[in-house]
Amino acid sequence: FTLAHPERVKSLMLLSTTSKVDATPLIDGIRLMEGMEEERRVRSVFVVYYSKEFRNRVKKDTVLFNRLRDDVLVDETLVKDYINQASAVTETHNTTASLGKIKVPVLIMAGTADLIIHPDHSRSMRAEIPNARLEIIEGAGHVISIESHEKVNATIDEFLKQNA
Repeated sequence: FTLAHPERVKSLMLLSTTSKVDATPLIDGIRLMEGMEEERRVRSVFVVYYSKEFRNRVKKDTVLFNRLRDDVLVDETLVKDYINQASAVTETHNTTASLGKIKVPVLIMAGTADLIIHPDHSRSMRAEIPNARLEIIEGAGHVISIESHEKVNATIDEFLKQNA
């Protein structure tokens, strides 16, 4: 959207993302989830989404576990939908050559324990986007907005105050 309509964007936040990805390993992992019973599927998703430290915290907090579990189970996205989305991203999503065209302030955030998008992707995007700020959250997994919500929210709040 930012590349297609730069006049409509004042600032941009990119969390746990990349400008180019090969989702083939992710597709293979998703296929393994097909037909899994619910609790096993939830635990498999948790392993991919969250750091080991956060998962250990969740094990001790029944309320948090149930809340996150319910979020996974309420998702009616089928395995084939995830596979189609991951395939499409692999085949069509590559904005690397266009990153330098982004002129608005950009906040890029990633976690060092992200198993889906390695933080080096964020470092590469930061190197290509002229007005970008990079925040790497030590020990956080892929879903940093949940796992490290206080740090993420404070960083976003500060970024918006500076770039509103």
